[in-house]
Amino acid sequence: MNTRSHVLELTVTPVQVEGVIKALFHTILLHRTTGKYSYANPSSGTFSVGTVGVEDVDCTSFDFTYVRCASEELDEWLGDKIKGFTSSLCQQGGTNSGKVS
Repeated sequence: MNTRSHVLELTVTPVQVEGVIKALFHTILLHRTTGKYSYANPSSGTFSVGTVGVEDVDCTSFDFTYVRCASEELDEWLGDKIKGFTSSLCQQGGTNSGKVS
């Protein structure tokens, strides 16, 4: 099933926004990850697909645990994007709702 868009309406406190978005995005990214490709012989095109490291993350602002890819670079990149989104939601005079495309 190829969903073009999906609407999730969540009601959370400002403290919980970052944790909720991280949990959602890391879960989606984990399920879209195919694994590490290791090419045995690049000229013949043979390869094997290994596993991606995973780790459990406990949310600090609410009682929830999710699994994410064990990649600090991915977490930092996603964290930067989420902080920009949450700061725009929580700023003075903000709309208190947001959309991610």
